[in-house]
Amino acid sequence: VKKNTYKKISSYIYGYGEPAYDGEEEMDFTDLKELRYVKGAVMKGDAVRMVQSVVKTDVDGSFGPATDKAVRSFQQDEKITVDGVVGPVTWERIWRKAE
Repeated sequence: VKKNTYKKISSYIYGYGEPAYDGEEEMDFTDLKELRYVKGAVMKGDAVRMVQSVVKTDVDGSFGPATDKAVRSFQQDEKITVDGVVGPVTWERIWRKAE
């Protein structure tokens, strides 16, 4: 991910950690909090909004069933593990798409 893209979207994940980035090497996405749908305990916030904007679902800031379905579709399109969890691999792909 390019430095200007990092600056542009890093504010979206406040409170969820930030990927390590020193300006020269690739970012490390393992420090980001996983996002996922858990019935009865919906995750909310700016990080969810960013994910929703990239996976092309309604942007409401709540990681509910519609976001879970969109994340799974995104993962399938990206040919990565389809589990609905926005973990390090999915975060990396989302950041790349946000460029």
